[in-house]
Amino acid sequence: MLSRAGERGARIAIPHRRLVLLLRGGRGLTVLLGSRAPGRLRQCGPMLFAFSIAPAGTPGDSVSPAVADAVRVVRESGLPNETTSMFTTIEAETWDEGMAVVKRAVEAVQAHAPRVSLVLKADIRPGYTGQLASKVERVEAHLEEG
Repeated sequence: MLSRAGERGARIAIPHRRLVLLLRGGRGLTVLLGSRAPGRLRQCGPMLFAFSIAPAGTPGDSVSPAVADAVRVVRESGLPNETTSMFTTIEAETWDEGMAVVKRAVEAVQAHAPRVSLVLKADIRPGYTGQLASKVERVEAHLEEG
């Protein structure tokens, strides 16, 4: 279902998935997850955030100093995390806890560049903990079965 909200943006609601996107022209994207009742998302349990932050508009090809500062923020957060060549994944108890770490990591990269690119993916699955490792373990088990 898509409905327009005039010049302020468009609202996309997918009721069966309990997802609402509020698109605002030129001012970014607001994502409301969970119930439409305020505060519900914070209570939905552990979730994974996979993200990639890169500086733009800097001289040279290397982004590793800026990325290292972002990864340092993640590791100092104390949250379970994993960094690969393309993404860093964290497991947080709440939306606010995870997004606070992402925000601090973006701010660390902003110290290096006038422009920053952020790619973010979240897996919100109430009632499941330890998914950072167990999701991979389940795939590996299937691979071992042949």
